Amino acid sequence: MGDLSLLDPNSGFDTYRELPDNRRFHYHSVIFVYITWMIFVVSQIFLFIILMNFIITMISNSYETINSEKENYNFRERSKMIYQREVRFNEKDFINNILFPKLLVVRKI
Repeated sequence: MGDLSLLDPNSGFDTYRELPDNRRFHYHSVIFVYITWMIFVVSQIFLFIILMNFIITMISNSYETINSEKENYNFRERSKMIYQREVRFNEKDFINNILFPKLLVVRKI
């Protein structure tokens, strides 16, 4: 029965049979082996279900966080792109009415 059988070989689910020379032959009962495997398999299935539920929860929380910050991120990236473009302009480009019209149209998408 694992490490505990090292301490006392007569403890646990081990069964024994008397040999002709008055020694005991210890062996595991087949029923207890099957029960142990059944408990192991059932516990692994429950553990898998619980961990998958946890992973799904974490992914959905991450998705909600990213989705809520999506608009801010988009505006931030657009402003970076505008800044990178305007850094390359010279003084003549700022006066150009095609690049910088007098009328600014703002709309929400």
